[in-house]
Amino acid sequence: RSGRVTGVQTCALPILSLASVALLQAGNIYATFDVMATKEASLKLQGSGIIENIYVDIGDSVKKGDLLLSLDSEMQKADIEQVKIDLAIAKVNAKYANRAKIRTEKLKGLIDEAKLDNSVQNAKMRTLQVSQIEAKLRLKEIAYKNTILKAPFSGTITQKNVEVGDGYGGIAGGSAFVLQCHLENKLVIHFDEKYWKVVKVGDRFEFTVDGESQKRIGKISKIYPTINSKNRMMSAEVLIDGVPVGLFGDGNIIIK
Repeated sequence: RSGRVTGVQTCALPILSLASVALLQAGNIYATFDVMATKEASLKLQGSGIIENIYVDIGDSVKKGDLLLSLDSEMQKADIEQVKIDLAIAKVNAKYANRAKIRTEKLKGLIDEAKLDNSVQNAKMRTLQVSQIEAKLRLKEIAYKNTILKAPFSGTITQKNVEVGDGYGGIAGGSAFVLQCHLENKLVIHFDEKYWKVVKVGDRFEFTVDGESQKRIGKISKIYPTINSKNRMMSAEVLIDGVPVGLFGDGNIIIK
């Protein structure tokens, strides 16, 4: 009899294991979610100076390339104008130096060799001077460009950390704005780690949003490869439209 009982117990173990696997492979998996922006940036200027103009405020929608902020740039503008004048003079000098070199080369054999060498050397130096000032002008234009902050992509201003008249410390300072792209947001969903082999990309996620009665449906587009060691949860992403960033909620992953 003891042998029969042992046999029954031994056979029962695989049955329980198969039942557990079946439960994991079918049905709904509860998950919570946080709504996050698919794209977010803390915007900084590389230049430093006094903030002269701010063109946006919190909640404003902007398009890529829109002007957000500018520093006092009178000094940079004056530098650019001066370098442009220097460049124009250098180009004239280079032009006449190269003409003189050509005339002198035509007299080769009839004039002193040192005079010919001086003419060639002067033309080279004048040409190099033009290149040097052109490089200086590019640097000045970059410095001016760094006094202007433009939107790197379309979105909504969610934070504004500066005011007109503030001194701004450049790239080492804090962010001037936080910009979020709201064309499409994402749900970052969290579910129990025991389902790590069950949940797949493409699975449906059904959820409701506070203030709405209808059920929303999305598909898992990405599964994070690590498990949170503090709460033993896994995470995944669901792309979604029309849900505000910062919302928290729950729903169910529908397992095929």
